[in-house]
Amino acid sequence: MNRRDRRRHISTITQRPDAGQRFAADMKVATGLHKQSRLKDAAALYRKITKAYEDLPEVRVAWSNLGAALQMDGKLEEAVAALKKARSLAPDHPPPHHNLGMALLALGKREEGLESLARAIVLEPRFRDAWVGFVNACRETGEIGRIEELCRTILSRQPDQLEAMLTLGDVMRSQGRFAEAEDQYRSCIALDQRRIEPHVSLAGLMAAIGEPAAGARHLLPIIKEMPNAGPVRSALLELLLQVRSAAPDDALAMAEEWKASSPGDEAVSKIVESFRTAGAAEAAAPTA
Repeated sequence: MNRRDRRRHISTITQRPDAGQRFAADMKVATGLHKQSRLKDAAALYRKITKAYEDLPEVRVAWSNLGAALQMDGKLEEAVAALKKARSLAPDHPPPHHNLGMALLALGKREEGLESLARAIVLEPRFRDAWVGFVNACRETGEIGRIEELCRTILSRQPDQLEAMLTLGDVMRSQGRFAEAEDQYRSCIALDQRRIEPHVSLAGLMAAIGEPAAGARHLLPIIKEMPNAGPVRSALLELLLQVRSAAPDDALAMAEEWKASSPGDEAVSKIVESFRTAGAAEAAAPTA
C-alpha cells in the first residue's frame, strides 16, 4: 500500500461502524506495550492511533497516553506537545492537566506547571497524584500559602471535600497551627472513618505536641479494624517506641493490647517480646 492509499485507508477508518471497537483493540495493544515499559514501541503505536482515529472523540486518550509515554522516556518537549493536544480535545478531563503539569515542572516551567496541576485538582478534587505533585512543588520553594489558597478554593465550592481538608490539615500542622490541624483531621475522620491517612495524621500530630501515648491509643482501635494497614502499623510502632522511652510499662501494655487484637500476627508478637526483653534488661541493670 503506497502513501496515498494508506492515507485514504486511514481517513475511512473512523467512518466505519466498528470504529470504536477497532480503536479500543488498538489502544489495548498500545497500553500493553506501555505497561511493559516498551516506551518507544508504545509511543509509535499511539502516534499511529492518533492519526488513524483523529475524528473519534476518544482519541484524546491516545494523545494523553502518548504524552505520558514520552514523559517517561525523557522526551519532555514532545510530551508537552502531546499533552497540550489532549487537553485541547478535552479541557475538562483531569489526567492531561496532571501529566502536563508534571512535564512542565520537569522542564523548569514552574508557574505554568503549577497552574496545570491546580486545574486538574479543581476538576477532580479527589485526584491524589495531582495533589502530591502540586504540594511537593510548592514546598520546594516554600510557597505553603499557595497550597492553603487552593485548599480553601476547593472547600468554598465543596465544604466536605476530604482531600482538600486533609491537605489543609497538613499545611496547618507544618506551620505549627496544631489546634486548627486537629480540627481538620477530625473532620476528615467524621466524613470517612475508614480513610487511613487522617487517623495516622492525627496520631502524628499528638506525638508532635508531646503526647505520643494519646496518638498510640487513637490508633489501637483502628489497627483492630484494619490489622494489615501498613501505614497504621508503622505509625503505631513508631509511637510505641516513643512512649517506651518515657513510660516502658505503658508501651508494653499497649503493645500487648495490639497483640490481643491481632492473634497469630508474628510481627506483632516479636514487637511485644522485644518490649518485654528491653523492660527486663532495664530492671536488671544495677542502680547507681
